[in-house]
Amino acid sequence: MFIISLEMHESQARILGGIADILSVKRLPFAVLLLLFLCLRSHGQTFLHSETNSGDLGEDHLAPTTLSLSQGASFLEVSVNRFDVDVFTLTIPTGIQLNTIILRNYDSMSSNQSFFGFQEHRLTLSTFPSSGFGDPINYVLVGTDDLNSDVLSVMVNANVNLAGPLQAGNHAFWVNETSDNQANMIFEFQSSEVTVPEATSSLLLLIGAGCFTLRRHRFTC
Repeated sequence: MFIISLEMHESQARILGGIADILSVKRLPFAVLLLLFLCLRSHGQTFLHSETNSGDLGEDHLAPTTLSLSQGASFLEVSVNRFDVDVFTLTIPTGIQLNTIILRNYDSMSSNQSFFGFQEHRLTLSTFPSSGFGDPINYVLVGTDDLNSDVLSVMVNANVNLAGPLQAGNHAFWVNETSDNQANMIFEFQSSEVTVPEATSSLLLLIGAGCFTLRRHRFTC
C-alpha cells in the first residue's frame, strides 16, 4: 500500500507549534496535530493528476487529457472500472527523461488486474481503446502483486524496439479496469534531467586519437 512517511523534521515541527500558538490549541489531541502535519506534507507532493481532486481523466481517445511531466517525482491517482476508460497524453519536455513508473497503491474489490499501457511518440491513441485494440501498444496488467514495482521497465523490456528511459515527446496512455469492479491506483512517475557527456571529455579523446595517429605515421616514416 502507499505509505506516507511520518518522520517530522524540525522545521515542520516549528510550523505546527506556530499554528498551535496562533490558534491556542496546545491542548488539542495529537490526532488533530497529526492531521495538520499530513496536510503540510501533501503540499510537498507533485501530482500529474488526481481524479479525486481534479475530476476524471478524458475518455475520448481523440481528445485525451494533456499532462506535462516535471523533473523529480510526480503522482497520478486514477479510479477506473470496465466501462470507464481513462486516456491522457503525457508530454515529456526537452531535457527530461522518464526513468520509472512505480505502482504505489492498488485497491480493488476483486482480485482482478487493471490495464495500463501507452503508445510512444503519439499525441493520441491510434484507434479507439477497447478489448479489440489491434494496434501495437506497450502494456502491463497491474494488481496488488505489483505494488512498489516499476511497470515502465516491464513494458520496455517486452518491446525490442523500445529502450528506456522514455525520452522527450508526447506519449499516449490508456488506463482501464478488466472487471466490473472499481479499481483505485496511484502511480509514481520518476524523471530526471538528461545527462549529456561533457564536451571537454569528447575533445580530449579526439585529441588523443589524433596524437596517436601522428605518432604512428612518424614511426613508419
